[in-house]
Amino acid sequence: MDLRNWIRNALYEQADVLLFGDSQIYSWPDALFGEHAVKNCGQNGDVATYALRRFKRAVANYKPKKVLIEIGVNDIGHGISVETVAGAIEKMIDTARQRSVQVKLCAVLPVNPEIWHNTSHSVKKIIHLNQLLEGLCRSPEVQFVDFYNALSENDELPERFTTDGLHLNYNGYIHITKYLFETTDMFDSL
Repeated sequence: MDLRNWIRNALYEQADVLLFGDSQIYSWPDALFGEHAVKNCGQNGDVATYALRRFKRAVANYKPKKVLIEIGVNDIGHGISVETVAGAIEKMIDTARQRSVQVKLCAVLPVNPEIWHNTSHSVKKIIHLNQLLEGLCRSPEVQFVDFYNALSENDELPERFTTDGLHLNYNGYIHITKYLFETTDMFDSL
């Protein structure tokens, strides 16, 4: 664990909300959550197919009431099939449900291919994965959070929301945080 995550974890030992995923989670500014304490367990470059063990440990150690999961774009970039990625994320959901943790499962964010020149992050694969992820949200304790459509313009991440065509900038984080508060019960009843 790097120093930044160690400091976050030390500050919010009693947090009821766990954020889990890749660099999109890791870089999410804590200040946007206001007085709500969150445990940020994002990790740069993480892939769903290897994150299950880390997820199990985080849920067991921090005992959150709710968890937000956003992961999968790096798997696509590494050529891992979307079916394999969805299967790994389904195991995370099962782990959370076994511990009575509500899940907010986020769509993989769009990319901007004009800025992000890695062609392995195809829009078609991202959309297919998001369809599979939405299909995993079959019960009341698992809610799909459609960040893809909240951000997307013509199936691309607008330049005003990104630093490099893949990662969000501060304006992008403001946009998805507002969307999260408006469309979910993520911070209700805590």
